[in-house]
Amino acid sequence: MTKPLRKLLIFGFISLLIYGCSSATTTLDKRQLTPYLKAIAAAQHLRDSLGFTPIADSAKIILEGKGHNYDAMLHITQQNSSKNIAFKQHGKTFEWIGEQETFSGPRYIKTTEGEIKESITLSYQKVTYMPLSPNYLTAVYNTPDSTRGASKISRMPNIMPEREAKALIKEWAKSN
Repeated sequence: MTKPLRKLLIFGFISLLIYGCSSATTTLDKRQLTPYLKAIAAAQHLRDSLGFTPIADSAKIILEGKGHNYDAMLHITQQNSSKNIAFKQHGKTFEWIGEQETFSGPRYIKTTEGEIKESITLSYQKVTYMPLSPNYLTAVYNTPDSTRGASKISRMPNIMPEREAKALIKEWAKSN
């Protein structure tokens, strides 16, 4: 796969997750979250190593039903990030199969739709349910800064090295 095609596929998937989930959604209470939280806890060591943050007690959580190659997905909005977590169902239990988390930076980017905050999106999947390689962390950076990625925001995302992305996310967390 060529690099431009890979970037286009990644951007398309991120857009679909952020703007176009078509399954019915439900807001959950703490009791209904139990099977999903158990699955997340079972994968916590891996999630920590990849740079995904814990779910805040104050987070807004919505459940999306079955999608293409996953049986459930949690959409979580919290103070410093938003995330999507995918699960496979095995009987009455669920397995964490991937996650995507978007962190907002301090600066704004001018787009044709208005101003948006710069962001880094971390994506990982254990099995293929999005157009990314399984077992590989991808960091996409939307930035107005020509020294970090593209000189202007475009429809093509900027793939960023994992170590650099995690360092920048830590820097942003300190400034919030």
